[in-house]
Amino acid sequence: MSRENDGGRIAARGLRYQYLRTLEAMLDALEDQTVTAVRIEGPHGIDQVNAVDFDVVTNTDQVLLAAQVKSVAPGGTVSAATAFGQLVQLVCEHDAQHYQLLTNAIPDLSGQRLGTVLASAAPPGELRKALMDLLAKAPARRVQLTAFTDEQLQRLSRARIVFDLRDVSELREALHERIRTYRNNQREGLGVQSAGILTRALTAEVFDRAAEAVESVFTMDRFRELLVVDGSALALATGARDWGVVVGTMPPIPDIARPDLLQPLVAALRQTDRRQPARAVLTGPSGIGKSSLAAAYLADRADTYDVIFWVDGETPFTLLAAFQQISAYLRTGSSDGASSSMEATLRREVHTELSRFPGRWALVIDNVSDPRLAQSWAPATGDGHVILTTVDATARYRSATVIGVGAMTDEQATTLLGSRFGLPPTGGLPLDQRATLRRLANALGNYPLALELAAGYLDSLGLGLTDAEMYLERLKIRSLADEQSIPADYPRTLVAAVSLCLERLNTRARNHSGQAAHLALGMIGYAAYLASRQLPVHLLAAAVVIDPVSTGHPMGPLVADPAEYPVDEATRELRRFSLVAYDADLPQETDPLRVGSGRTITVNAVIQDVLRASIPVHDGTPDAFDQLANHVERWHTAAVELNLLHRAAVLFSHASTLAQHLVHAGFGSERIALLFGNLAGAYRARGDATTAERLLRLEIDVLRQAPEPNELLLVQAELTLIEFAAHDAGDAPINVNTVVDFLEHTLSFAKKVAEQFPDAAVRLLYQASNLLETPRLLAVDDLRLHQIKAACDDLLAALGPSAYTTALDAVSAANVALSSGEPHRAEQLCRAALDPGLLTGQPELFGRRLLIEALAAQHRWTDAAGEFDNVKSAFGPSVVHHDVVSDLVHNVGMHCALSMLLTADEAATGLLAAVVTWPVVRAAQGHVTDEYGARLRLLTAINDLANGDQAAAEDFLFTHSPTELADDPTERRGWLTLWQQLRLATVRLE
Repeated sequence: MSRENDGGRIAARGLRYQYLRTLEAMLDALEDQTVTAVRIEGPHGIDQVNAVDFDVVTNTDQVLLAAQVKSVAPGGTVSAATAFGQLVQLVCEHDAQHYQLLTNAIPDLSGQRLGTVLASAAPPGELRKALMDLLAKAPARRVQLTAFTDEQLQRLSRARIVFDLRDVSELREALHERIRTYRNNQREGLGVQSAGILTRALTAEVFDRAAEAVESVFTMDRFRELLVVDGSALALATGARDWGVVVGTMPPIPDIARPDLLQPLVAALRQTDRRQPARAVLTGPSGIGKSSLAAAYLADRADTYDVIFWVDGETPFTLLAAFQQISAYLRTGSSDGASSSMEATLRREVHTELSRFPGRWALVIDNVSDPRLAQSWAPATGDGHVILTTVDATARYRSATVIGVGAMTDEQATTLLGSRFGLPPTGGLPLDQRATLRRLANALGNYPLALELAAGYLDSLGLGLTDAEMYLERLKIRSLADEQSIPADYPRTLVAAVSLCLERLNTRARNHSGQAAHLALGMIGYAAYLASRQLPVHLLAAAVVIDPVSTGHPMGPLVADPAEYPVDEATRELRRFSLVAYDADLPQETDPLRVGSGRTITVNAVIQDVLRASIPVHDGTPDAFDQLANHVERWHTAAVELNLLHRAAVLFSHASTLAQHLVHAGFGSERIALLFGNLAGAYRARGDATTAERLLRLEIDVLRQAPEPNELLLVQAELTLIEFAAHDAGDAPINVNTVVDFLEHTLSFAKKVAEQFPDAAVRLLYQASNLLETPRLLAVDDLRLHQIKAACDDLLAALGPSAYTTALDAVSAANVALSSGEPHRAEQLCRAALDPGLLTGQPELFGRRLLIEALAAQHRWTDAAGEFDNVKSAFGPSVVHHDVVSDLVHNVGMHCALSMLLTADEAATGLLAAVVTWPVVRAAQGHVTDEYGARLRLLTAINDLANGDQAAAEDFLFTHSPTELADDPTERRGWLTLWQQLRLATVRLE
C-alpha cells in the first residue's frame, strides 16, 4: 500500500497547484489585448528553459511575464535563501519584462524581508547591497549574487515573490467565480456542477499542453473559445442544465447596466445562512426600474441558482396563481401540474418543499401592492434568496435589506436614449448630440420609463434626436400617456401609473381615517410647482392647511403643528406610493425644539410634469397659488434676513421655480408680487442683476394692477430699482425722469406715513438720501434730484434717526475709520451696530466683514478668526454676496500677508490660509475686476509659499506683473510691496 505522502502524490499535488495558477494567470490576461498566448512550461526548442513553469507572451514575441510556481505541504515555510535560489535560475535562464515566484508557502521573517526588498524596486546597486545583507547567513547564495552580471541584476530588480496562502479548494472556488463572471458578461451561464466540470476541463487542457512541447503555446483566442463553450454542451456533460431555470414570466434583461444599484443588491443577498433565506426589497415609483434591476441581478447571478421563481405580486389572485405554478414545479419538475387551490394549504406546501429543496433557489415577488400579504408567501427557511419589488417604501420588511431605486445616473440615462435612437456609444458622438441627449434625459428626470416612452413615441412618429427641442416644448406630456409607446416589460404608461397611485391615495382620503391622505394630496399638488429636491415637508403642509392672513403674523415662516395636523403621516402616505422620498434635511436648523421641522422630501421632475399637466390634485385657483407663494416667500425671506445663507440657497430654488410657474400661468397678487420682489434681491446677491431687475419690474406691474395697490411694497420696489441704476457698473444711461418719479413717490409716501409709522418713514427717507449720494447719481446734473435730496434730509432731521438707521450710520462710520487707520474705533462702531441685533441680511454681513478687518488690522488674529468662522457658518457652501466675500478676502488677506512677509508674524498664517481657501472664494472671483482678481491670486500665492509650495508662488510671479495689481496710485504701494516681498521670499528659498 502506498504511503499518503509518497513522491508520486507530492508531484501530482505540485502539478495541480501549478496548473491552477497557470489558469489564473490566463484569466488575469483576458482583458489585455497585447497578450496573445501563454506558453505552458515555458519556451521549447532552442530556447528551452527549465525554471519557467509558464510565461506570458505578446504578438511580437515579447515575454511580459516569466513565472515559476512552487507548492509545499500545508503549513510549509520558505526562507529568503530558498526563494532567492529559485529566482536565480529563473532570471538567469530567461529574459522577460517581469518575473514572479508564485508559492503557497508561508514566508519566514527572512522570506518576508526578501519580498519587501524586491518590491521596493531599488536601483540595481542598492538592490545588490540590500540582498547581500539579507543573505549574510547563506554564503552559497551570496556567491551566486556576486556572480550576477549587471543585466542579470537588472532582471532581478524586476522580480517579485507572490506569497498566496489559499488552499486548493479556495483557489478552485476563486477560479469558478471568475469563470462564471466572464461567461455572464458574454451572456452565457454556469452552475455549481458545470463550473467544476469546466474548470477541470481547462486544467486538463493545460496538462495536455504541458506534456507535448509542440502544443505548449496556449493562445488567448483558444482560451476564450473554451471559456464560452455552449451551455448545451455543458448540460450534456452534467446530464442537465444546472443553472438559471426560470419558472414564471421574467421581464427582459435590461441592456443598460446600473452597477450603482446592482452592487448593493448583490451584497444584500450574499448568503450567510443556508437555512434562512436572505431577503431584499426594491422600492421606488412605478417605471423607475425595480423589476429590471431584479432581472439584471438574476442575469448576473443566474448560475448561482438551480431554479428561479418569478411571481406577479400585484393582487391576491396573481399571487395564488403563481404559487400554484411553483408548487407544481417542486412536485413534478413542471409548472403545468395540478396543485392545491386553497391558499393556506398551498402556502404550507410550497414552504415545505422549498425548505428541503436540494439546490439553491431565488424567489422574486414582483410589483407588490400589499407588502404584508406578499411577505406571508415568502418562505422563512430554505437555501434561497427572496426579492420583493414594490412602490411602498413605508411597510415593515423585518430583516430584509430595503434598497431605494431612484432615477438613472446622467451617463446611464444618455446611454439608454442613445441606444433607443440607434446611435453609437455616447463617447463617440459629436458634442452637440451629446448635449441634446443630456438635455432630453434631464428634462425627463433620468426616469427610465419616461426615457423609454419618449424614445418610443418619437420613433413611432418618425422623429429623432434632432426633434428633441420640439418634443420638449409640445409633446413631452403626450408621450408619457401614449400607450403605444409602452415597452414590453412595463405594464402601463407613466401617466397611468401616477394616476393609479393617486386613485388609491384618494380612496384612502375618503375613508373615515383619511385625514393624512387628504393632507398628502394637497402636499403633492403643491410640490409639483416647486423644485424637485429638498422640498420642506412642513412648508408644504402649512401651505395646505394654514391661511397666512388668519394667523395675524405678517412675516416669518409658518409651520403646521404636528399635534393638530398629521404631517409625518401625510408624508408616509406619499411614500407608500413612492411619489416622494426623503431627502437631506434643511441646513442650518432654526428651531431645534421642533423635531423634524427641517425634514425634506424629493419628487422626480418628470413626476412633477405629470402632476401639473394631467392630474389636478388641487383646485388650481389663483387663491391656492397665492397661499403657496406667501408660504414660500416667508420661508425664503426669513432665511435671507437671518443670514442662514445655505438654508436660503435651498429655499431659493423653490421660490425661483414657483415664480416661473406663476409667470407662465399669469397669476398675480400682492403676495405673489412680494415673492417676486424678495426673490429679486436673492438673484442680485448671486450676481444676476438682469433677472433681479426683471422680477422687480414684474413686481411693480403686478402691484399697480391691483384695485388697491400696496403702496409700501411699491415704493420699496421702486427704490430698489433706483439702487440697481445707482450701482450699475455698465455704461447704460440713467433714466432721470424715472428716477425722479420714483423718488418723489418715496418722499410723498414717507410724508403720508410719518406720523403713524415714523420708523418706516425714516428708513425709506434714509435709503433715498443715501442713493442720491452715490457717485452715479451725484454726477447727474438735475435740479429735481437736488430738491428731493434736500427735502429728504429736512424730513429726516425733523423725524430724528431710528435705531435701525443709527446702526447703519455706525457701520458707515466704521468703514471710514478703517480707511483712516483707526481700526480700534472701527471695531467699537461695528460692535455697537451689531450687538442690538437690528441689522439683518446684507447690512449685517457688511458690518461683520468690517469687524473682521478691524480685528485683523490690530493683529488680533484669534479674535478675527473666530468672527470669520461665524461668517463662514452663515454662508455654508452657498455662493452669494460676492462683494462681501471678495472684499473680505482682499482686505483681511492683505493684513495677514503683510504681517507674514514683513514681520514674520506666524500667527497671521492660519487666518490667511482660512481666508484664501474659503470654498466660495473661487465663485466670487468671477464677479470681480481683473485688478481685484490678480490681488486675490497674489494672496493665494503667498499662502502657497507659506505651505511650502514654492513652485505655485513662482508660477504666479512668472504669469503676473506688478502693474496688474493696481491702477490707483494710492493703492499701488501696498500691493507692490506684497509682490516684491513674495519675490524676495522665493529667492531666499532657492
